[in-house]
Amino acid sequence: MRRMALSLVIITAMMLVLILWNKMRPTQPLPISCKKVDSLPTTGEFVSEPSWQSRRLVFADLDRDGLRDKVVVDEKYLSPFAAKALLRVYWGNGRGRETLSTNLRQEPIVLLADLDGDGQKEVTSFVDTPKHNLELVAWKFDRQRKGMVQVSKIVANAPFSVDQTIVVDLGRDGREEIVTLDGGVRQTLKGFLVREVAMAWVFGWDEQKNWWRKEAYFQSKGQIIAPIPTSPVARMATNLVMMHLRTPHTDFFAIPVEVEKPRWLWEHSDFYLDWQYFTLLLQADSPDPNSWRLIAEVEGKPMKVADLDGDNIAELIAFDDGSFSIVRVSRGKVEVATLRGEGTPEVLIPNQPNGQLFVKWERSQWQQVSLVGK
Repeated sequence: MRRMALSLVIITAMMLVLILWNKMRPTQPLPISCKKVDSLPTTGEFVSEPSWQSRRLVFADLDRDGLRDKVVVDEKYLSPFAAKALLRVYWGNGRGRETLSTNLRQEPIVLLADLDGDGQKEVTSFVDTPKHNLELVAWKFDRQRKGMVQVSKIVANAPFSVDQTIVVDLGRDGREEIVTLDGGVRQTLKGFLVREVAMAWVFGWDEQKNWWRKEAYFQSKGQIIAPIPTSPVARMATNLVMMHLRTPHTDFFAIPVEVEKPRWLWEHSDFYLDWQYFTLLLQADSPDPNSWRLIAEVEGKPMKVADLDGDNIAELIAFDDGSFSIVRVSRGKVEVATLRGEGTPEVLIPNQPNGQLFVKWERSQWQQVSLVGK
């Protein structure tokens, strides 16, 4: 009897949590229509897990001579078992190369960002220091010296990941910022309590071309976020990639997380813990992440951004085992639609979607999913 009473108390508590959870979501339902179809479009793109992309090579006209210059990470092998990463510029006019750094971090990346808003891109990368700190360094072309010079640097104690770091003009003032998002742990109550959170770092320049850094933490509403693996080796089984949605006035970041979900087993009259992928949708109205808002937790992990309805604003597609979600941002509203089925769905986007895409679950027929209204 005591076990049955305890089970009833737990079930009641879980139902209350689910009711409160649904009320906390500030999004609106996205109106969609679904119908079964026998045939698919002749041309289209099947959506699959985003793959890890190397960001060790970029092209830009750094000296403004009309020719593209190549910025690349070269590897210099010191022995059969050791190599050093070198950041180099190969000039497009054939005048040779220039080495910017010989101390790049492991898994180095190269970013081009117009940090001061003058229309000329700066080269940025992450450099290891003798004290084992990670520095974010910027180089700029100097016309008098006719070469690249280091402009500024900052200690950047953030776990920069190749596919979780992007360049975006958050302030919409012509000056671009570098944004990185990741998962990790944060200690509270003087280190006695460890909470797993999603973290955001933003780096930019002030008027004197000095770096500034701001960071913020975002906790899942009533659920535990597992840290996101940041190395390509750790991602061999599953790739979790941050995605970016940009509207005329606001930016949104879709951060993949693993969430611990308690499930009830009727045959055993007990709970067990299951892990699901969710997407945290952050609304970024300024370069300061402390003013960002966690506006939705979407079922599934972010898989694709695509303009499905032709309004020049991309929609977010997220899915996982048992769920498929679409997020649309239109006229200041964030709308979410979620479908559920058995297994991981197949998703096809036509070359000319016109507000439509196609979804198929295991042992079921293809469905045409149409977005209704704008």
